[in-house]
Amino acid sequence: MFWLTKFFKAPKTIGSIAPSSNSLGHLMVKNLPFNAKTLELGPGTGAITTHITAKLSDPSLLTCAESDSQLAAICQNKFPNITVLNQDIQQILNSNHSFDAIISGIPFAAMKPKHRNQLFHLIHQRLTPGGTFTMFQYSMLTRQELRNIFGKLTTDFTLFNLPPAFVFTCRKQQ
Repeated sequence: MFWLTKFFKAPKTIGSIAPSSNSLGHLMVKNLPFNAKTLELGPGTGAITTHITAKLSDPSLLTCAESDSQLAAICQNKFPNITVLNQDIQQILNSNHSFDAIISGIPFAAMKPKHRNQLFHLIHQRLTPGGTFTMFQYSMLTRQELRNIFGKLTTDFTLFNLPPAFVFTCRKQQ
């Protein structure tokens, strides 16, 4: 009920009626190197975070950016060895930090195209050469925009999520 209430209060920022499934979590981290300095955008209560920390050699390699203060606190309590920033993702993406991998559960399809495109460009800038950006969405709406910025991308799909989800993985050219 908690998640559903959050969704109805802010569907453009929460984006889902339920936490991500294990099936989606496995797809989100399948290309994540074990030693990657990683940024997770919109971890919510940590459903994908669980898969990221299990894959990384050291959980301290993970930084999470969550704009909802209640969700940020839940995530920090669940994962005391990671850094959880209660900030807007644009603030973090405007910093000078770079990451080997950025993983996102942000509902980009709910954003205005101009804002979404700005964020995709900032994500591209924050990645180290060869770094990956992996995100899930419930439609193919953003796929071409990602292709325009990153070049090629791979697409995975899982029926075993509520709702079923597409996973897009892009790699920054070296």
